[in-house]
Amino acid sequence: MKAIRLTAIACTLLAVGVMSPAAVTAPSTVTATAAHATGNQPSGNGAEDEEEKLKQNVSDSEELSEDQATIDAGHVDIGPRLTDGKTELVARDDTANPPVWRHLDKTVLKVVDQGGKIQMPDDEQYSFIPANAGDDVWVIPQVEQPGVVWLGWNTQNPSFVNEVDGNVTLSLRGVQGPGDMVVYLQNGGFGAPQVVWDDQQRDASVDLNTHTHANWVFTKPGEYLVKMSVSAKTTSGEKLEDTQTIRLAVGDQADVDKAASMQWEGSDDSSNESGQNENSEDNKAAGKSDGNSALPLIAAGVGGVFLIAVISVAVMSANARKRKKAAGMDE
Repeated sequence: MKAIRLTAIACTLLAVGVMSPAAVTAPSTVTATAAHATGNQPSGNGAEDEEEKLKQNVSDSEELSEDQATIDAGHVDIGPRLTDGKTELVARDDTANPPVWRHLDKTVLKVVDQGGKIQMPDDEQYSFIPANAGDDVWVIPQVEQPGVVWLGWNTQNPSFVNEVDGNVTLSLRGVQGPGDMVVYLQNGGFGAPQVVWDDQQRDASVDLNTHTHANWVFTKPGEYLVKMSVSAKTTSGEKLEDTQTIRLAVGDQADVDKAASMQWEGSDDSSNESGQNENSEDNKAAGKSDGNSALPLIAAGVGGVFLIAVISVAVMSANARKRKKAAGMDE
């Protein structure tokens, strides 16, 4: 399946706005500055607070921790990190001060019920989520909420940025757990939700030096393993790649220790085109996925105007593009 192209969309919660570009790079530090929105913004400092949360400085001095960790609230990104010529897909833990990178196999993300559990809306545009109206689903939202883990991805590690030419591919290799997982973006009332990863849509082409958040929806509570891979090419044409597993305990009753010790039971063949959760309760009952194809990604360039639509979460992304040295870079 052809990879969808993710062009960063910058918006402010419940606001109609015009976004202006913001990108800063440096040899050892990469900065993602939140795009500004103007218009009918919430009163008080709400819009400014959301903008402040999206500012991100990523430095080569940030350590790679060897500790085991459980994160149940706050900002975390998955992303590639280049160390001594080796690429690893890791988690940047912004809940630590200063931020640290963590091995995904030693980290469990906990999705709590308070703020994370919602009811599925009765809305046809969300039919790509394998749940019925009124069903409980668990969501890692795109807008940070107090007490809820806020999972995104970034391609901002300075060593990685300085070595890579072109876009980065993030791919879903499979999901193991009691339910299904869907990750999607939505650009507001003028467009349909845009699937990033699900049973059918597996590859996303991500701009280098960007920071993005999306809605991660889980249809059942319990322990999940989500196998992801990253790949890119260096300026000399060398391929950089890695595959790792995100560990999640979804719902208050999910067992963090079990999520930390679970072993991957699915296929390790990256050519497997289904990418679906064969172990989910839904797929065991139904046999296979219903085959719904991913909705097309509606790329929105900086400068667009959008009305944010709310399913209880909204789109939030910060774009920090690398200044391109060659005019022929993939658009």
